[in-house]
Amino acid sequence: MRLSATTPTTDPSTRRPVEAAIERHDLLATGGSDAHDETLGLAGPPADTVGAFRTRLRKAVR
Repeated sequence: MRLSATTPTTDPSTRRPVEAAIERHDLLATGGSDAHDETLGLAGPPADTVGAFRTRLRKAVR
């Protein structure tokens, strides 16, 4: 399942339950792979999100 819950345009009332479920079930949130412009590579997940993803991924593969 995919849900764009952490985009700047997503209503906080949508983000909060998704973020809580991720935390509660120890899920690994990932960034999207789609583009909304004509030029790729201009946007991506925030740096702190990437850092958290890398940390969780390292723990998962140990």
